[in-house]
Amino acid sequence: MVDNSAMMTPFSGINVGRIARADWPEAARLLVSGQGQAAQWAACALVDRWSADQAASQQLFGAFVAGRLVAAAWIEPLAGRSAILWPPRETGTSDVSVLRAVLGECRRSMASGGISLAQSLLKSPTPMEHALLIEIGFARLNDLFYLFRPVVSVLDAGRQGLEPNDADEPGPKPSSVGRWSFGRDDTKFCDSNADADAVAGDDESPLAAERLWFGNEHCDEAGLQFVEVASSDRPRLASIVEDSYRETLDFPQLNGWRGVDEVLESYESIGASGSSLWRIIRFRNEDVGCLFLADHPEDGNLELVYMGVRPRFRGMGWGKSLVAHACRTAVQHARQRVVLAVDAGNEPALRIYRSSGFSILERRAVYVWRKPD
Repeated sequence: MVDNSAMMTPFSGINVGRIARADWPEAARLLVSGQGQAAQWAACALVDRWSADQAASQQLFGAFVAGRLVAAAWIEPLAGRSAILWPPRETGTSDVSVLRAVLGECRRSMASGGISLAQSLLKSPTPMEHALLIEIGFARLNDLFYLFRPVVSVLDAGRQGLEPNDADEPGPKPSSVGRWSFGRDDTKFCDSNADADAVAGDDESPLAAERLWFGNEHCDEAGLQFVEVASSDRPRLASIVEDSYRETLDFPQLNGWRGVDEVLESYESIGASGSSLWRIIRFRNEDVGCLFLADHPEDGNLELVYMGVRPRFRGMGWGKSLVAHACRTAVQHARQRVVLAVDAGNEPALRIYRSSGFSILERRAVYVWRKPD
């Protein structure tokens, strides 16, 4: 059913426009690739999201042939004038004119709206899907690894009020739409059951680090202080983030595409914790880096959103200390795992995560779009 309030774009017998509520379940099915219960959960979560957020549902576009929805796309709005494009997948229809029509409507909506940066994260895009994204102005970057590390063992489950089966679950369940709502990839850095044992009893694991507390400052065994971020620290934090982006290996092509204030706004919107789990990293009375964590209590996850060190302090072996702090925070909040996303080409970061017991949850192809000047 077409939303009659939306402007329709005829395209060789195809009507393209916003999707009315009655067709949301079918739109969700078309957007979610895959079969089985996980795909059904993800589709239901999308419908729930659109029902709860009218602004988000206004960016849901579809192609209709003879009144039937045959393709769907969604521009998911994010903070910091950014968005995620869920493009129409070729699994819904292989008619290139249909896919092109829907993507053309998305491009017009993004260009005329307040979006400055959009990304599309696809699992195994087809050559046609790749070509059509390039056609509407997206650039193909590197792949993105989604990683996880369990931090709750079976022995800990009873103490933290969790069911043992939940504690054994190696990866996030696809129970909600968002950054950690998709199925699991079979590729792993290491065996996840061995990871759980290491967290529970290995003295070399990140959780074995000694902890000392001094008011709002947390000092670890490497002498790093993890200082809570106050609202007055925003300019100080912006300076640290900008400096830490220099010579970064994590999608360096994106440097300078957005202002640091937009970047911080985007980070702050992730999860349910705002900036309460952000930390300024200090060493010998100097600001040397930052660590941004986000809580996802509904999924049992703590996300390591960003960690960065100023260039002149790199090579000190502090990466594992920052990861260890994230794992400790997850335990303190009774979360089951730490999750994160990283550029698949960022080998120094991947070495840190491998040695800290992380496994690959999924790999996605990254496409980005920047609003034309």
